[in-house]
Amino acid sequence: MYRHADLSSSLPPSPPSQIAENKGSAVTFKGVVGKSKSQAFFLTFCTFMGLISLALVLSIQFQDIGEKWFYITLASPYA
Repeated sequence: MYRHADLSSSLPPSPPSQIAENKGSAVTFKGVVGKSKSQAFFLTFCTFMGLISLALVLSIQFQDIGEKWFYITLASPYA
């Protein structure tokens, strides 16, 4: 029978900004990194650009629907 090696002693210690707590079946990560508006705006912009690219491809592929595919870009703030 194959036994797994205990690798917990060979792992480096976690940095203080990433502490994991195991409570039952859920693992909770606690950190010191705060909210970032610029990161939220960047994520929204990247999602918008990805959805507009998808809408362009879909509007070319399915021309009977036309430009209605571009309405999916309204979902980008929910990223």
